Amino acid sequence: MGEKRQKEIRLAEVRALPLDDTQQDMIVEGYAIVFEQPTVLWADPDTGKEYKEIISRGALDGVDLSDVPMKYNHSDSVMIVARSRSKTLTLIPDDVGLKVIANLAPTTAGKDLYTLVQRGDINKMSFAFYVADDEYDRNTSTRRINKFAAIGDVSAVDAPAYEQTTLSARSYCEGRKAADELLEKEQQAVEKKKLLFQKYFESRHAIPYVKTGTVDEPWDGAKMRANLKTGPDVKADYYRQAFAWVDQDANPDAKGSYKFIHHDVSDGGAIGPANIKGCQTGIAVLNGSMGGSKISDEDRQGVYEHLAAHLRDAKVEPDELRSTGNCNNEDEDMNMDLRRKLLIIKTYL
Repeated sequence: MGEKRQKEIRLAEVRALPLDDTQQDMIVEGYAIVFEQPTVLWADPDTGKEYKEIISRGALDGVDLSDVPMKYNHSDSVMIVARSRSKTLTLIPDDVGLKVIANLAPTTAGKDLYTLVQRGDINKMSFAFYVADDEYDRNTSTRRINKFAAIGDVSAVDAPAYEQTTLSARSYCEGRKAADELLEKEQQAVEKKKLLFQKYFESRHAIPYVKTGTVDEPWDGAKMRANLKTGPDVKADYYRQAFAWVDQDANPDAKGSYKFIHHDVSDGGAIGPANIKGCQTGIAVLNGSMGGSKISDEDRQGVYEHLAAHLRDAKVEPDELRSTGNCNNEDEDMNMDLRRKLLIIKTYL
């Protein structure tokens, strides 16, 4: 079953053509729809923020207008005064919008309506419609209707701000407001998490993982380190691309402050993708190979997750990080699992 569309109503202008010796028909006309014209649907009473609507040119393309009635106040309890099926209501999509020309029935209702429009007591009409396709721009709080599904009716209305029109627009706008506020809260929560992770890693020496390419080539860590640039113009951001650990108590702009190089470095000092064997070598050192590493358990975990993430990017399963035995195994496993989850979440923020 297709999605049930909501009926909506909007206001437009209407006027009566004067009667004369050659014109005895009671004709009222106006534009029910004006294309590409921003209309303020609702202003938030708390913030003053305006919610607008634009109807796209072409929104009526293909819409069936062959049997649209003209009513009074959209009421089914009052007889209709014109209808497109009987050619007494003409609906003309043009460059401006949807022009309405109604030859009102010579009934009491038709005559009364014509007189009220002619006198200016009624100068508004509204149209009821169903939307097939629309979009919403949060930056401008503007809804754009790209395609109508159907036009229900056009009606002359006696209220300056027809109640159902106001309710229809307000219902839509309040829904958008609620959605905007929810999205804003979610974005604020994400930003708060980002700050949390940033502070978490800034208090550690392990450098956070950043997704890069990987290569499976022979590895010479000493040569890669030697290829790195040095000098007063070389800053920490450069070195952090190649390493997984930094001594934050030392000079961050000095190459000697960094450990666990694992990226290829060209002879000219350009830092390339993560090297699979370089990452595996780093994990081996964390696990005691080549004398092991003299860094804290928290830093070991952070460096491990950095190197392991590159390996997983390359579809290579990393060796497990062995416990140093410096703390209770159960607590260590819990802390390692928590930090692993924190790092994984940070990666996708």
